[in-house]
Amino acid sequence: IKLDKNRLYVTVYPDDQEAYDTWHNDCGVEESHITRLEDNFWEIGEGPCGPDSEIFFDQGPEHGCDDPNCAPGCDCDRYLEIWNLVFTQFNKMPDGSYEPLQHKNIDTGAGLERLASVLQGCKTNFETDLIFPIIEATAKRAGVTYNEDPNTDVSLKVIADHARAVTALISDGVLPSNEGRGYVLRRILRRAVRHGRLLGIEGIFLTPLIDVVVDILGPGIKSIAEKQDFVKRVVQNEEERFNQTLEQGLELLNSLIDTLAAEKATVVPGSEVFKLYDTYGFPWELTEEIASERGFTIDHEGFEAAMKEQRERAREARVKEDAKVATPDITFLKDEELLEDEAVEASSVLMIGKGAERLQTAADGDEI
Repeated sequence: IKLDKNRLYVTVYPDDQEAYDTWHNDCGVEESHITRLEDNFWEIGEGPCGPDSEIFFDQGPEHGCDDPNCAPGCDCDRYLEIWNLVFTQFNKMPDGSYEPLQHKNIDTGAGLERLASVLQGCKTNFETDLIFPIIEATAKRAGVTYNEDPNTDVSLKVIADHARAVTALISDGVLPSNEGRGYVLRRILRRAVRHGRLLGIEGIFLTPLIDVVVDILGPGIKSIAEKQDFVKRVVQNEEERFNQTLEQGLELLNSLIDTLAAEKATVVPGSEVFKLYDTYGFPWELTEEIASERGFTIDHEGFEAAMKEQRERAREARVKEDAKVATPDITFLKDEELLEDEAVEASSVLMIGKGAERLQTAADGDEI
C-alpha cells in the first residue's frame, strides 16, 4: 500500500532483542523509529501468550501533544497503531510461570479501517468511506452537523457503528431475543434507537440506514446484500416495538432518578432496574448508561437477586406447564403431502396450537 516508510514506527517488548534486531537489521528500520514498551506482551490469563510488536503511523505533530518526548505508546492521537504481531511462544501456567510452546506461531493482523483512515487522510476510522456515509445520513435525518458538538458526535458514531453491527448480525442468522447472542443484538439495536432520541429523532430511523450500510458493505459481503429486505423487516419490527416502550420507560427512569437525587441517593435500586427490564424491555446496560450520565450507579446485586427470583418463578411455572398436554392432535396433518420447493413464494399456516388447544388466531406476544 506504499505508506511513507519515514512515517512508520514500531514497538517491541523490552526483552525481545530478536524482534528488535529483525526490524533494524533485516527490515532496515532506523533505531530512532523503534521503541521498547513494557505493554508489548499479549496474554489473557492462562494459556498461549507472548511478546508482541506493533506498527504505528505518524499522523503528524498537529495530531499530537505538547510533550517533547511524544512517541508511539503516548495517549495522544499522533501515532496510530495500524498493525500488530503477537509472537505466541509461551504457555502461561496456573502458577504464573511461562513454559515454551511446542508449536510457536506469529498471530498478525492489520486494522482495515485504521489503514483506510491513513490512506484517506481521515482523522478517525469513523470518517472513512466505510462508515461516514451512515453518519451523514443520520445527521441529515436529525438535522444536526457532524464535528460541531462532542455529544452529538458520540451519538452519531454509536448509531453508525451499531447499524453496521445489527446488519451483519441479522444477515448472519442472529435474531433479537432476551438471551445469548440475540440479547446482544437487541441491546445494541435499542442503544442505537436511544441515541437517535438523544439527537431529537422521533419515529423509525434505523431501518432506512440499513440501505446505506448495504451500499457500503454489500459489494464485499454477498450475504448482506442478499438479506437486505429481511434485515430491514427484522429491524423495523424491533424498532417499532421498542419505540412503544422507550418513551414510557425513559419517563419512569428519569422520574425515579429525580426522586433519588432529591433524597441525596446515588444508587438506583436493583429492584427498580429489574422492573424496567422485565416490564418495559429496558436492558440493564441501558439503564446503567442513562443513570451514569446523571451521576448514578446501579445496584447490580439487587438486580441479579430479582433476576434469580424471577427465574425460579419461571421454572416452577414450567414444571406445572410440562405436566399438561404439550401439543394438540396433529393427526390431521398428512406428512406425505409435504414437499420442499425452493422456488415457492408463498405458504400456508396449517395450525396454531397452545397446549392441547388449536387456535384460530394469535397476536404479538402470544406464546404458541
